Amino acid sequence: MRTHVDRAHDADAGPALVPSHVAARIGTVRSAGWGPVAMTPDAWRSSPVLPARVVAHLAATVGNRATCRVVAQRLAVQRYIAPPEAKAIAAQLEEAMSGLGTDEEAIYGALAGRRAEDVQGISRAYQDTYKKDLVAELRDELTEDEFERIRPSLEAREEGTMLAGERQSEAMNRAGEIAQQLHDAMEGAGTEEDQIYNVLTGRTPTEIEEIASQYAIKFGRPLETDLRDDLSGDELGRALELIGRADTGTVRSREREQLVEGIDATVQGEFNYALTDDRLEIRVPVHFAPPPGTKLSTWNSQIDSVWNQFAIAAPGGRRVAIHMTLVDEADAARRVEVVPNQVANQVGPNDRADAGHFYETMSADTAPHEFGHLLGLADEYQRTAADIQVVTGEQARTGASNTSAGLTAEDIAREINRAIAEPVPAKRTRLVTNALRGAGLIDLGVPQQGDFAQAVLRAYDAAYGGSGGTGLIATLRTMPDNWTATSVFSFASGTLMGVGGAYGLQPHEHPVMPRHLQVFRSIVANRWPDLEWEIE
Repeated sequence: MRTHVDRAHDADAGPALVPSHVAARIGTVRSAGWGPVAMTPDAWRSSPVLPARVVAHLAATVGNRATCRVVAQRLAVQRYIAPPEAKAIAAQLEEAMSGLGTDEEAIYGALAGRRAEDVQGISRAYQDTYKKDLVAELRDELTEDEFERIRPSLEAREEGTMLAGERQSEAMNRAGEIAQQLHDAMEGAGTEEDQIYNVLTGRTPTEIEEIASQYAIKFGRPLETDLRDDLSGDELGRALELIGRADTGTVRSREREQLVEGIDATVQGEFNYALTDDRLEIRVPVHFAPPPGTKLSTWNSQIDSVWNQFAIAAPGGRRVAIHMTLVDEADAARRVEVVPNQVANQVGPNDRADAGHFYETMSADTAPHEFGHLLGLADEYQRTAADIQVVTGEQARTGASNTSAGLTAEDIAREINRAIAEPVPAKRTRLVTNALRGAGLIDLGVPQQGDFAQAVLRAYDAAYGGSGGTGLIATLRTMPDNWTATSVFSFASGTLMGVGGAYGLQPHEHPVMPRHLQVFRSIVANRWPDLEWEIE
């Protein structure tokens, strides 16, 4: 069992300071065409996620910089496009460039507001399907002025390099660009249906909600109203489905994660949903091999006790319960191998499950944690300070102070270097662990993450890394059983996605947080956009 450090968190602490004119506006926001937003100053201070319409309105009235200071600690992670959607957009681009002439508007729509990671996925899908380089084809088909319109998407900064506030700012900018594309497609005598479909394909429910908010702010009318005015029949049905007005659907997502211990993986989520007036049913299909038998009911019971404690609620008492289930389907896209434990019926130290491998016997929190990955959530442990802010929307914790009886960061770095220089490789991990324990950076087996550990990391890299050397984290990765040592120099949240062995270490902290459920709130909010839905 792994033990992770909970973040330092004061249950009574308020949000980051924001300008008074921004805080005052939160309680009085009215989004054009949507009516009043139920968000008092006290409510926004306690709300884990600000309503998207509040964020969009603030961005339009007080600017992105001030708004980002409000939302930086409430950010829902933005997901990247999944392979099926990337392939569909690649097909749209090929159709726009095939035959006589080029459908420039269809190209603009397909690439409008795409993240750098999305464009990379679309480019790979285009290369794999048509054996051609997408950018080269675009340059060949478009004039220089036309190419300039899509250059921002082709040269966008990767979101993995941004902090939470920057990501939120970029998300709002993209939503505004997409809203403009939709308006352009419906303006005038005719309607560019293909452009509408291209713009909306592959957007997550959270993105759709932001796009709709920006559309209402920019043009004074709800997006759905304009779609209904300009489309009809099957065309309208397809557009409404793309903006989340269907009662059933499938949501797919991708999230890349790079853990300090050296794991570089892509989390691919997929789930089906069915929405009624008072219930959102989430089914995560997986093909288990071999079939898990009664184990599946045990895992679902564990998932139920952790995940099915929330609802999406609106003022006036309207409430939609969330119910999630893991289902075994032979034709499911995801495959999970069920493997025997090294010791029958016991969870051993090397029985490390992941979203593609379950053990016959697992600790009670393992299936719920891996279920989070199957939904599309990334790990919240073994992350850098910048990563933890991007993934959770929260600042990296300060952590414990120096308790090493007078040792400086440089002294501890020197001890670690001596341990790493041990001639017998098999002894190095133990010696490094002893040095960290002696410095107070491992206490009762728990890594003491935070500012002091980061100071030691910087001191080591300054003295022994750099030119001709290897940084501390890279060196620790080469050593066996490096989990605890590398964890000291990373960060973890105190939630189920951040704690593999003992979640909810602080009484006020539920293992699943509202940010983990943001996509479900958006599904409900997109279906009934006239109400202000929150996670309860």
